[in-house]
Amino acid sequence: MLTVAKLDCLAIAVAESTCQPNDLACICTNIPLNDRSASCISSNCTIKQALVAKNFTQVECGAPIRNRTKVVSYTGMSGMVIALITVLLRMIQRLPFYGGVFGLDDVVILISSVRF
Repeated sequence: MLTVAKLDCLAIAVAESTCQPNDLACICTNIPLNDRSASCISSNCTIKQALVAKNFTQVECGAPIRNRTKVVSYTGMSGMVIALITVLLRMIQRLPFYGGVFGLDDVVILISSVRF
């Protein structure tokens, strides 16, 4: 939800610009206006409020929605799979059949892996 401070920042920036308050195309493309309102918002609002304002203006101006949630999830899952494969290969190498010996470090690695 937009707060009064955010709306005031936008209203002041529009009033100081060459854009009319109802000319959305001008407001969206006027770089000095957007810089002024962003500066005002960053100095008068919390980071969360500033991000909400940025999201609101991006949606109103028709900017494409950027969602990288899946990329982050896939990256995290890939890292987890690589770590588990590495632990599995180490444990296989430590089997007596291959001449390995389990040590305290292997126990710690197994405990850490189980806590995933």
